[in-house]
Amino acid sequence: MASRPDLGFPDDLINAWSLRDALLSFSTIQVGDTNPDAGARGGAEGSVGLVVDLAIDTVVQTVHHGDSGSAGPGSLGSDATLENAAASIDRRRDSNEWRIANYAPVGILILLPIRVRVVGTFQGEPTSGYVPLELAAAMQPFQERRIFGMDHQRFLELDRASGEWRRVSYDQMIRPRAWMRMTAIRDFVKRGVRALFA
Repeated sequence: MASRPDLGFPDDLINAWSLRDALLSFSTIQVGDTNPDAGARGGAEGSVGLVVDLAIDTVVQTVHHGDSGSAGPGSLGSDATLENAAASIDRRRDSNEWRIANYAPVGILILLPIRVRVVGTFQGEPTSGYVPLELAAAMQPFQERRIFGMDHQRFLELDRASGEWRRVSYDQMIRPRAWMRMTAIRDFVKRGVRALFA
């Protein structure tokens, strides 16, 4: 996601949910990915993020198999052709980066352990840092949103009625839209990797 030094958790995600015409950085997430604090293979740049889908007016500006830098000009990303998009997933070592505008928010992805960026002031100066957070506290700001997680073998969705995590398929998370069934990008995104943007 884009850097807004003045916004910490959860305001950064609440703001990003309804943002239009602004490029944000996303990573493609696959089953088994972890956040940087999990001490495992990686894949995600943080603990809590947006899950988004591609919409009819989505703009994918650039793609890259690693961290391309989120500054726009000077980013290492390549044009978002199908070939480059495939390479950004196939050559991914830990996390990759897609710069996307006009995405369609689907829900919130939470990966344990949870650490979030908070902002505040110290001696009158703005400051920020990362703090640990319990799962309930991470979910609390998103009562109206779908909440996703994963284990090493599958994606999960929180069933709010029972409070249980239930196995969820890719197509249950990212519901196919009629116009996307006819596009190569939908077939690409689903081709075996079952990647999410978060």
